[in-house]
Amino acid sequence: MFESIQVFLGLGERLVKKQYIVRLTDEERNISDGTIDKLKGTGENPRRARILRQVEADGPNWADRPVAEAFRSRTRTVENIRRRCVPEAFRSRWSGASGRPR
Repeated sequence: MFESIQVFLGLGERLVKKQYIVRLTDEERNISDGTIDKLKGTGENPRRARILRQVEADGPNWADRPVAEAFRSRTRTVENIRRRCVPEAFRSRWSGASGRPR
């Protein structure tokens, strides 16, 4: 499950406020692992799944900047993936549904 709480992490002299702490359930972890293993969906889906697994609080719990460097993306991209993947939208992220009413 994802928690929307604020955590302050001291990095150097700057304080970075994290609003989304990623905690995946076993089912969500299995979905993301399946996406990674089978490279299901567009090229972005496995990448998003890998990023989520790296920022997971109960897993590696990497900071956003090292994840962005490892996956050759921007820090803002990692922040957006954290923000977008909330509990009610998790399944729709991988199924391709936008989750927006039309």
